[in-house]
Amino acid sequence: MSADDALEFVQKTHSALKYVCEKILSEELNIKGKRFLKSEYILVPLSYYVYKKNLSITPSNVESIKRWLILASFNKRYTGRLESDLKEDIELLCEDKGFQDLIGKLGTQSIVEEWFDRPYEEEHLLTLMILLRDAYDMRKGTVRLSSLNQDELHIHHIFPKSVLKKCLGTI
Repeated sequence: MSADDALEFVQKTHSALKYVCEKILSEELNIKGKRFLKSEYILVPLSYYVYKKNLSITPSNVESIKRWLILASFNKRYTGRLESDLKEDIELLCEDKGFQDLIGKLGTQSIVEEWFDRPYEEEHLLTLMILLRDAYDMRKGTVRLSSLNQDELHIHHIFPKSVLKKCLGTI
């Protein structure tokens, strides 16, 4: 591989990662920072998929990505067998498989109510931010959560402190 070929590959990879972060995660899914991701390695298959699709993602692709992202987070994908999981998922994407096929590799392929009884972690906030992407402040009639600075977002901005104290005892 020549230096020019390597540089072109790096530029295409950069474009794919930027597309994932800005267009898919931020705009489509309301995920505006890495603190909402269970693992930063989740960006690898997302970026590779976008790279293979030449930055052309359809609404149905976004729906599959959304489902996979939530399920992969709750299944703790890329937090244990990191290299094996990445290899397995990238091989599937190399074979022109999609996120439905990646979901098939997860321990649980559907949302389970018990997941929400676990201690509060990134996957809970990720799911909440996706679900609340288009949430409105009914008093102001405007989108509220997606316009907040998510670095300053705390759980009591979504659930009132009184509810959290009642359910959790402390916050």
